[in-house]
Amino acid sequence: MHSKITLLTLMALMVNLISAQTDQVSIKTNYTHQTYYNINSGASVSVPNDAWDLAFSNVGLQDAGVIYNESAALDSKPLKVFLSSTTSWAEAITDTTVFKDSLALLNPKKNWSEGAFNSIKASSSPFDYGWGVYNPATNTVQGTRIFVIKKRDGSFAKFQIENLVVNDYKFRIANLDGSNEVEAVITKDKGVSGKLLYFSFDSGKVSMPTDYDLVFQRYRTPVPVGDGSFLDYNVTGVLLAPGVEAVVADGVDPLTVTEATYADKYSKNISTIGYEWKSFDLNAGWSMDVDRTQFVKARNGNKYQITFYDYEGSSTGVTTLGRKFISGNAVVNALQNDIHVYPNPTADMITVDGLKDNAQVVVSDNAGRVVLKSGLTQDNNSISLRQLPLGMYSLKIETAKGNAVKQVVKK
Repeated sequence: MHSKITLLTLMALMVNLISAQTDQVSIKTNYTHQTYYNINSGASVSVPNDAWDLAFSNVGLQDAGVIYNESAALDSKPLKVFLSSTTSWAEAITDTTVFKDSLALLNPKKNWSEGAFNSIKASSSPFDYGWGVYNPATNTVQGTRIFVIKKRDGSFAKFQIENLVVNDYKFRIANLDGSNEVEAVITKDKGVSGKLLYFSFDSGKVSMPTDYDLVFQRYRTPVPVGDGSFLDYNVTGVLLAPGVEAVVADGVDPLTVTEATYADKYSKNISTIGYEWKSFDLNAGWSMDVDRTQFVKARNGNKYQITFYDYEGSSTGVTTLGRKFISGNAVVNALQNDIHVYPNPTADMITVDGLKDNAQVVVSDNAGRVVLKSGLTQDNNSISLRQLPLGMYSLKIETAKGNAVKQVVKK
């Protein structure tokens, strides 16, 4: 059941889920960013939607996935990818009217080894990778199809993955008439196996966050319209990182449900969490599915319960969630779990309990701006937030043995 969660309700949930941490993840006002969230630390890194255009799978010798970036802000146009009718790179493409939005290819979102450029493959052929065909004699995937990309500025370009030879993706992009052709190579990297390799049309190969478990972003997916049919639609949601698994527990009480009930139901499908933990009503605004929670198995094997408390929509792009450690590497999570802040919410002073060493507390607001710093000891472990405006703040507690991140509400 979807229900609006007010700040007071959120505060009550924070009290009830005393062993959970409360994090806020933002994709910024008007959804201009995508944010990479580490479930072990609660830390997140945001990058602009246009930081990359293509991503290449980096799992092993048998994968040849090519994905395009579907994210776009509310007032921006996303990339679109179409299959061209020509199979000859030398042939000019003159008619762009045939590339209608309804024909745009989508990233399947089942895993990170297949993207939109693979979605047209023949399922009956194990050697068909969509954009090309595998030749076992040469250990090469040879490009056989030409694509058209509609860029964010509305211009068109033709694109082809020429081949994948062992570890090297070779591809090219040009104007539709063949002018201004640019070739590039992306090489699989054993050092980041299982992650994606990113490329920007403007700046070439780009570095992206690697230490993350969930991606908060805007993407395009088929959405049911109520009559049994589906419409491709832009949604904001959560995708699993490579190597992460999750399961949704729906129709339950998030405070009493146990992970053991769902231990054999984890899925690697990257859209397992998806977007349906929230809904929008023209009168009531955004509301949350209050009888739903998620269990997530991080890349390092740690298990967490994730419960969404609030979603602020395009005004801030902020999602508030509870993160409760279930099982795994206790050493990694000891500092995070041993340190508590109270009272929470507070009108003034907060106490940081559980310190065994001297610490520095760095307080940041919703925009990530540092608004306060303070040194703490075991005997002097309180800090005043009286001078700060009302709202949610992130407290990074830095010690010689590691860091912990907590959230606190200033009321």
